[in-house]
Amino acid sequence: ELIVHPRLEKDFYKGDVSHEAFEIFKHCNPENISFNGNLFNRNDVLDFAENNKNVSAVMCGRGFVCNPKLAGEINGEPPLTKDEFIGFYEDFYSVTVQRLNTENQLLLHMKEYWAFWQKIFECDDGAVKKIYKSKTKAQYEIAVKNLFTSSEIKNPAGF
Repeated sequence: ELIVHPRLEKDFYKGDVSHEAFEIFKHCNPENISFNGNLFNRNDVLDFAENNKNVSAVMCGRGFVCNPKLAGEINGEPPLTKDEFIGFYEDFYSVTVQRLNTENQLLLHMKEYWAFWQKIFECDDGAVKKIYKSKTKAQYEIAVKNLFTSSEIKNPAGF
């Protein structure tokens, strides 16, 4: 299987992937090729599949980080709700608190995930900035709670 992620290293995941480059690779290995790049929600995946029927698989890495229910949505389940995300987040956060040794490690780790998770919320930049500016676990938890209280999930969730 050939997995193609058609972008340049200098792009650093910014901008769009090169669909033209992917077309070239499809002709080189038409029977066993997979696509990786900028598939963030159900619509992205279904649109890609409709236009690329001979592609054997897709990868949705950042899409799955943003939306823990993306696989279900692709298979026809209802969209992610805020309550479902909060449940996922609370489980994830609880495990992360147990696994990381210091408060600083915890904050750095969780803030990395918020680079993705912020994309699924309809919220003002101030709510997200408070998460990033938090310096203690208590400040972080308050900032996250405030974002959850003041924001809604985008539909479709994703970038």
